[in-house]
Amino acid sequence: MADIDFTTWRFIGEGSERRCYQDPKNPARLIKISPKANAKQSLREIEYYQSLIDHKVPFDHIPRFYGKFEQGAFIGVEQEMILASPDSSKRAPRLGEYLDRPLSEAEIAELHIALDRLRDYLMQWNIVVSDLQISNIVVQKHKEGIRLFIIDGLGGTELIPLSHWFKSICRQKTVRHWAKLCRKITRRNPKVTF
Repeated sequence: MADIDFTTWRFIGEGSERRCYQDPKNPARLIKISPKANAKQSLREIEYYQSLIDHKVPFDHIPRFYGKFEQGAFIGVEQEMILASPDSSKRAPRLGEYLDRPLSEAEIAELHIALDRLRDYLMQWNIVVSDLQISNIVVQKHKEGIRLFIIDGLGGTELIPLSHWFKSICRQKTVRHWAKLCRKITRRNPKVTF
């Protein structure tokens, strides 16, 4: 990737380590940029994405990974930007934004189905999530309903990543994180109960 001034791209958001920008030529792609001196999260994510690709995990509920790049004092991750719908150029709303809307009974039922599918996907493919937060999940609208995607916090943070190697440990971790997520969802919108 040739040197590009990413700061001229549409700013999407930032965390403690990274800033995210949408590719102006392809709205379905974004980059996450970290200073090389503070790229622990990016390096861990790159390694984990490569592991998912090696194990032929489908990217049904996580963004596709297109690679890493280095530019000057920065390291970047290029990945799919989850859009509001497959034919949109706008970012998908975060789960918190979705929960803040006045949801109908039908929308709550649709959300429960989407949550069940996301949980089943994590369990089936032993996806390790270190930070299962409302802010790390986005909602994409389809004709047949909504689909949830985890856009950040993938991979384990442990020094010895046992959850990457042992399915039973990964599942136990997912069950714990999922219970916390459900409580956060209900606190955010008391109409959504479990």
